[in-house]
Order: sequence, then structure tokens, then C-alpha cells
Amino acid sequence: MKKLTDKEREKLLEERKKEIIARREAAKPKLITTYTVTEDTPTLSHISLKFYGHATKPYWMYLLEHNTEALKGSEKRVRIGMQLEIPELPDELKD
Repeated sequence: MKKLTDKEREKLLEERKKEIIARREAAKPKLITTYTVTEDTPTLSHISLKFYGHATKPYWMYLLEHNTEALKGSEKRVRIGMQLEIPELPDELKD
């Protein structure tokens, strides 16, 4: 078995990183839009009703999961003026 040089090892690591990033990007749902929270839509339920036609838990939880970084994992962190990504629904939530 041939030992790799530091340069070869770095090149392999860089290629693996690129592959991982490409797989993650391919797995992300397409975005419908980026939405700014307003007084008329102050909750994830309101937003899911506006874009998906449903305000039930599976729909607003999908928004929460997609925007977990911005919302820090809590639906209570939605604020007026906040920008949220609205992803396309997965097949299991489509009517």
C-alpha cells in the first residue's frame, strides 16, 4: 500500500469536501421565495397557510426545520421583519 504525501492527502480531502457539499445542495428543496414576516403573518402557521394553504403542524414545522438556523429551533423566535426561506413542499405534504 502506497503512502500518500501531504499534498496528495490534502487534494483528496478537498475533493471529498466538494462531493459532500454537492450532495447536500442536491438534497435541498427548491425555494419558492424568501419572505419577510409582516404583522399580517406573525407566526409560522400564518406563513404556512399563506404559501401552502395549510396551517397545521406538519406544514409550519417544515418551515421551522428549513429555517432552523434563523429561528434557532423555536417557532417562538419569529419576528416581524425577519426573512425566512419558503421551500417547495416535499411530496408527502403535497395535496
